Amino acid sequence: MSYQKQWVERDDSVPGYIYLLKAEGFHGVIPGYVMSRVKIGLTRNLQNRIDQLEEGQAPCNYKVIRSIYVEALTSNKMSSL
Repeated sequence: MSYQKQWVERDDSVPGYIYLLKAEGFHGVIPGYVMSRVKIGLTRNLQNRIDQLEEGQAPCNYKVIRSIYVEALTSNKMSSL
């Protein structure tokens, strides 16, 4: 018996956040460069998204560098940000 998850189309006309997160304590060095791990994305619930990342990624904390509340995640108005 195989398990298939049924695809449910997301409704992105709802409010949410555009976010920029930085992983604290996670960095690397390439000669001439210092690297940081960052995440840019869209989410309906910022704290839930951070929790998901902390559970599924390398162990580190995430710092919110910037978040912008938007009334609709797919709004044409976002292009002016």
